[in-house]
Amino acid sequence: NSDLDINGGEAMGTTEPVTAEDSIENES
Repeated sequence: NSDLDINGGEAMGTTEPVTAEDSIENES
């Protein structure tokens, strides 16, 4: 889960944009 959070960016507050699909993957 942490890997997905880092890749997704939003939850971790990174500078990379997040798509709807990334957000869904983040929570799974």
